[in-house]
Amino acid sequence: MKYMYLYLLDTMADWEHGYLLQVLSLQNMTKAHQLTVKTVGRTKQAIKTAGGLTLIPDVTLDEVVMEDAAALVLIGADTWLDEEQENVLTLAADFLQSGKLVAAICGA
Repeated sequence: MKYMYLYLLDTMADWEHGYLLQVLSLQNMTKAHQLTVKTVGRTKQAIKTAGGLTLIPDVTLDEVVMEDAAALVLIGADTWLDEEQENVLTLAADFLQSGKLVAAICGA
């Protein structure tokens, strides 16, 4: 099974990943592509989105399994310039060096 990792961070834009998740869900229903979404965070602590939702990551950055990964999705947020985001940017570089997809939306 392949995973699309969706990175969660405080102030992430709730609206930027909606269409992507719906398309993946529809493809999985038709079995065209079997891609499972896993949310990933710096820690497993809850984050608060721009719209006020509380989300809890499935895994931490250290728990991402590169061999099982198909893509990393980075959503826009007001906190991308914070120093705490360095580790996910390193992970994104690792994805790219491994020939894996990295999708950065808006401010990401």
